[in-house]
Amino acid sequence: MIQDTSFIIDVLNGDPDARDVLELIERENRPEKIASITSLELYEGVQRSRKPEREKQTVLSVLDSKHVIPADHSIMKQAGELSGRLITDGERIDREDCIIAATAIQENEPVLTRNASHFDRIPNLDVETY
Repeated sequence: MIQDTSFIIDVLNGDPDARDVLELIERENRPEKIASITSLELYEGVQRSRKPEREKQTVLSVLDSKHVIPADHSIMKQAGELSGRLITDGERIDREDCIIAATAIQENEPVLTRNASHFDRIPNLDVETY
């Protein structure tokens, strides 16, 4: 399963539903994967944050615990095609979400997110929410 940025942020913020899902993932010993764009988004957030250093270190330790799937040419091609199709259809979503979706499709994994309304627009993508 590819964990969306929103899921990781919810876990870090103590959202009970997100934490319950994370506990289930850990209990089932499922691999915890993220798209490389998610690491960019989280590192960017850490850099911009005014939170105490301790909280920044928590984010960095969570990132270290995930398997990052690199956005190679194939993923970026599919993300670009998804984004273009969605824009043409008047259903535009963030490019980052297109990269996450393309990563999940290529990995044959669902996306775990609270932002299902964006990801539900993408054909051939399994979406899990909490």
